Amino acid sequence: MEEKVHSIKMPFFEVLRNLSHHHFGWCHKISCHTFSWSLTRVFEQYYRIINVWNPYCIGDNHQNSIFLANDIESFIIRLRILLNEVAFIIRQLYPNQVRGMPSPKGERRTENKEISINDLRKFTLKNPDFDPKLTELLKRNKDWLDILRKQRDDIVHYKSQVQIFEPDKPKMTFAIMNPGGDYPTERAQDGEIRIVITPVFEFVNSQMVSLLIFLNQDVVEFIMSMIVSKGFKYGETGVSGSTRFSCTGVALFNLINECSNAYPRNRDSQ
Repeated sequence: MEEKVHSIKMPFFEVLRNLSHHHFGWCHKISCHTFSWSLTRVFEQYYRIINVWNPYCIGDNHQNSIFLANDIESFIIRLRILLNEVAFIIRQLYPNQVRGMPSPKGERRTENKEISINDLRKFTLKNPDFDPKLTELLKRNKDWLDILRKQRDDIVHYKSQVQIFEPDKPKMTFAIMNPGGDYPTERAQDGEIRIVITPVFEFVNSQMVSLLIFLNQDVVEFIMSMIVSKGFKYGETGVSGSTRFSCTGVALFNLINECSNAYPRNRDSQ
């Protein structure tokens, strides 16, 4: 039971491990050394934010919001870095030279290379028939990926910042403000123009849930379908989900989502 609290199922890691050990007859060596590091950083930022505010009052730093804005910005940036890691792993499943397909950039060592998931999406938009399953994977997650791209780009390229609203109240919210002091707005039902504010807890927790579903369900299904399409077999059981991952923040994620039932896939039969 203790292990199940402090670790999380990661079928994504299992399928990559099997590929690297040729369990499917695959002949590729997949470089994913930095993925665990990047995932750890995302969980650490999750931990810092959820410790400040969650509806279950779980955490040692509850209501201390002094660094909350910076932590949300870091969470958004780290999440995008991790998605670029996913794009880098997916790119390795294809031949080194594919016309029009982006190649990893960076220093000579493989661990220092990356590819933008947005560039991979652009390739599938221009070449939807190259691999319909890859096109469908990225199309299915388009809205989520678009939001993350805009938020990250606003912060990194356009000097926007997270602004916390009513930090002393039980339920904290935020908006991303640009350097000119403008916020995203919307017209309410009464006709009034209001700032679009986002609940901190709902945003961060839902992003983690979306990330894990993307990795452990959507990407795993895509890779397994790719293996089958090439005539390889992986057995009747497929990926067992026995591979687990642990780092700072995982236990808090499990406790929070056990209460909210937002990520039931992490539950084990007792």
